[in-house]
Amino acid sequence: MISLAMPTYNGERFLREQLDSIYNQTIVPDEVIVVDDCSTDGTISILEEYKKKYGLKYWVNEKNLGYNKNFEKAISLCTGDYIALSDQDDVWFPQKIEESYNRIIEYPSDEPSLVSSHSIAVDENLTPLPIVASDIQGGDWRLNLTRYYSQGCTLMMNRALLKYILPFPDEMIYDAYIGLTASLIGNRLYIPKNLMFYRFHGANSYAGEVSKSPFFIFTRLCELHAYVPFWYKKDDQYRFLLFMKNKLKGKISPERELVMDKVIRIFEVGKIRRMFLFLSLKGPSTYQKIKISIALILKTLFFIEDKY
Repeated sequence: MISLAMPTYNGERFLREQLDSIYNQTIVPDEVIVVDDCSTDGTISILEEYKKKYGLKYWVNEKNLGYNKNFEKAISLCTGDYIALSDQDDVWFPQKIEESYNRIIEYPSDEPSLVSSHSIAVDENLTPLPIVASDIQGGDWRLNLTRYYSQGCTLMMNRALLKYILPFPDEMIYDAYIGLTASLIGNRLYIPKNLMFYRFHGANSYAGEVSKSPFFIFTRLCELHAYVPFWYKKDDQYRFLLFMKNKLKGKISPERELVMDKVIRIFEVGKIRRMFLFLSLKGPSTYQKIKISIALILKTLFFIEDKY
């Protein structure tokens, strides 16, 4: 059984388009669980419409929980063996759920597993933008330790992972937390395909910074963070790793804990030493290491600041 968890908040503008893309999947989820966080627009009317048409299930919070806790509530209400996560304003390609499901069932259902895919960044009219909005580093759990990126709206997990992630901590954003947990105690899987449009629009905090010109050099340079796993400042990814090390104490295998300690050390040294420590990290391919190291050098040469 496949469940889908979606939080909503004042999402009437794009919600129908996203729900239509979900109900037109080659494998339609057995249940769509939506938790609304006190919307003041027409979101509830749309949810009621899809409840009558497709059997969508929705809850409305008595008070605003915020994005993290609202996603947590939606996930906790799912009853499926596999749970896909969705935002309210994107558009999924028809095969997204099927490809995610086929990938994750390659592993035993009793092993905590998480799969993600790539997405195409678009504006409100679904016009592609010259930015990278998905993880392009390849499927190695070690890279997920060096850069937390696990785009929430691309994720599908199995029920075995839930006992490790619920409830969500206040210290981390939900997708970073889920991705690092799977990398440290389970199977962190990837599908190297674009399976959805990830929409930037006026209500999106990053939308105003996006240039639509593919020749906008500064935009391209800033997107180096898609290639650099230790992009963020010490107080971001470093803080995440230290938090996870403490939270999962006793649950991480000795082999993975050794790798984690080395990655933590990467963040404790200067940028050039980081590169050499990363090159000595066992696991990622030589191609991945060279690509990421070149990007780090370019980032340093052009004085591109770390950002979260």
